Amino acid sequence: MPITFFCPVCNVKVDIPDRMGGKSAPCPSCGNVIDVPRQGRSPASLRLSRRIRVLLPWLFAGAALAGLAVALGALVELGSVRTSLEGDLKTLQGKLGELESRAAAAPAPAAPVRPAAPPERRSAEAGDHAALQREIASLRDADEELHRKLQDLEGEIARLRGVPAPAPVKPVEVADDEDIEIKIDAKQDALSGRPRFTFAGPATNSGTKLAPVVLISIRVIGFQGLNPMTRQPVATVSYAATLTERIRSLPPGTTANVVKDLFPTDPALLSREVLWEPQFEVSTRVLKE
Repeated sequence: MPITFFCPVCNVKVDIPDRMGGKSAPCPSCGNVIDVPRQGRSPASLRLSRRIRVLLPWLFAGAALAGLAVALGALVELGSVRTSLEGDLKTLQGKLGELESRAAAAPAPAAPVRPAAPPERRSAEAGDHAALQREIASLRDADEELHRKLQDLEGEIARLRGVPAPAPVKPVEVADDEDIEIKIDAKQDALSGRPRFTFAGPATNSGTKLAPVVLISIRVIGFQGLNPMTRQPVATVSYAATLTERIRSLPPGTTANVVKDLFPTDPALLSREVLWEPQFEVSTRVLKE
C-alpha cells in the first residue's frame, strides 16, 4: 500500500509507492526531490521505544531496591526519593524528545507559490526558534543533574546495604556542530528538459568525537541569472526551499558525500539564454540519535 505523508516543501498530502520508503523521490505535487519516510512506525514512536529500553534497567533496579527497603527502615525513604527522581527523569526525557523533534522540524520552508513572510514575522519565528533551543539546552542540563542525583542515591543505598557502589556510567561524548565541515557546490543541469539543480559536496568530521547523526540543511533563497558570456547579473528569481540530508554515524576524521537535487517549477528558470546560479545557505547540526 502507498506511503501517505505531507511534502516538507509544498505541504501537500501525497501518496508515494511503498517501495520508495527510506529513499528520495520527486514530490507528485511540486516536483521537488524529498525524503520518503519508511512504512511502519513513526520516528517519534521509535525514539520513545529507545528511551523506554534505556529506562528499563533503572526500573528493574528500582524494583529490587524497593524490596530491600521493606527490611531496612532507612532505605524506605531513599527508595521513595529514587522513585520520584526516576519519574521526574522519565517526564523530562519525554519533553526533551518532543522539543528536539520540534526543533528539527522548525526550519520548514514556505511553499514556493506563497509570498515571502514579512520581516516582523520572520523575526518572531527566529525568536521562537532561539527560545526553543534555549529550553532544550536547559532540559539537557536538568537531565544530567537528575542522572547525577540518581547515581548518588545508588551509592548511598549500596553503602547502607554494605556492598560496593556501582561504578558511574560515563555519558557518551558526541561531536559539536562546529566539528562538522561541509562544502556544498551547486550547478544547473543544462541538458535537463526542466529546471534541475544539483547540490553536492563533502561533509567531514574534523573533531575527535563521534557524530551519531549529522543533520544537513540546504536552504535555497533564490536564483541569480547571469549572462553566459560576461557572467554579469541580468535577472533575479525569488525562491524558497529547504533540502535536508541525514548522515548516520560520522566518526572522527571521516568524510561522507552529500548529493541533493532540486527541481523548481518557476517558468522563468526555463530560459536557455540565462545561466542560473542558486543562492543558498548550508547549516549542520549534530544529533545524539
